[in-house]
Amino acid sequence: MNWPSVTEILSPWTDFSRIPEAVLQHAADRGTAVHEMCARLARGEYVIDVNPETAGYTASFMMWWDRCAAEALLIEERLIDEAFGFHGQPDLIVRLNHGEVALIDIKTPVTNQKSWKVQIAAYRHLCELAGHKIEKAGTLQLSPEGKVARMRWADDSAMDFNVFLSALNCYRYFSG
Repeated sequence: MNWPSVTEILSPWTDFSRIPEAVLQHAADRGTAVHEMCARLARGEYVIDVNPETAGYTASFMMWWDRCAAEALLIEERLIDEAFGFHGQPDLIVRLNHGEVALIDIKTPVTNQKSWKVQIAAYRHLCELAGHKIEKAGTLQLSPEGKVARMRWADDSAMDFNVFLSALNCYRYFSG
């Protein structure tokens, strides 16, 4: 079955139309590289090949990881909801230093997006469906300069998940 991803479903509400395509592609490539590097670091891999363009983001992630994370429980794993018919790939589920299990979505843009809370709610749903008990969920905004990352916890996952389901229904209606 060819079900849509969380990102595809929410794409109509993430407007990048004013950003030149070359700039947007470069940012997407950089985001992919940062996510791959963070996944490697979360796995405990020894990393020496840090790209200078992603070095600040990597340092920001490592500062957060060393200060807050005890262990990774899930890293970049594709999860599926067969009942609602969608899939997604959360960045991380971690056990925080004080014991809570948290869903973490890594972000490289410097401005917060309204769709992020809805994305987190969908990922949280997928994680819980897969048997992970999530106690906290939020976005980790990494600093391009290597400064302290900003953690934004999502508060109302039930409302945000309902918004996601509405987006899923709109996606199906307009794509079908």
